[in-house]
Amino acid sequence: MIFEREIGFDRARLIKWMMRHRTRVSNKLSVLGNDLAIRGRRHDNSYTDDTESTLFVKAKTAKDISERERYSQLLNRLHEQNNDYLPNYHDQGLSGMNLVQLMEFICDGMATFEENVIKSKDDGNTMVTLEPKDYYDAVLEGVPENTPEVVKDMVRNTIDYIVDKNSAIKHMIEKREMLYRADMAKRKEEALHRGETKEEQNI
Repeated sequence: MIFEREIGFDRARLIKWMMRHRTRVSNKLSVLGNDLAIRGRRHDNSYTDDTESTLFVKAKTAKDISERERYSQLLNRLHEQNNDYLPNYHDQGLSGMNLVQLMEFICDGMATFEENVIKSKDDGNTMVTLEPKDYYDAVLEGVPENTPEVVKDMVRNTIDYIVDKNSAIKHMIEKREMLYRADMAKRKEEALHRGETKEEQNI
């Protein structure tokens, strides 16, 4: 970027320009953030519609395998028509989606993969620790074959980002939990030295 010459331009005018520019960027990011939050709250809401919910129940309860497959296919086609975060909703597949739709698609694929991993575990533990590469195949499985490699790279990079952020939050929570437990143990030890009873400790 080459700037136009402005006589008298100084730091004060730079700060003023930067604040205006930052506000414009922030406003646009807020639009995206609000849309993502709404999408999260309404995700897969079409499953509660009469038609989709009926097909869902039939696909889960049909005794015959061919019936379950038929209801599942009908449900999948209808669900794809009702939700723009799915590639088959768009004529051009993933390439026809915007970044907001793509992010919901990625998060949906990651969540589904985690649910399948939890379901396959015998110990019932719902705490899942996975690496970014664990998600790649599961998410990209829903990507049409003709999707450009640059879009697939964007999907992988977004998965990396989400896993990294989730790990940072998890570690922060674990650290706070450790500090809390250490503080509680210290307070109990100090109370014992003072000869206080459990009732008096009130910890």
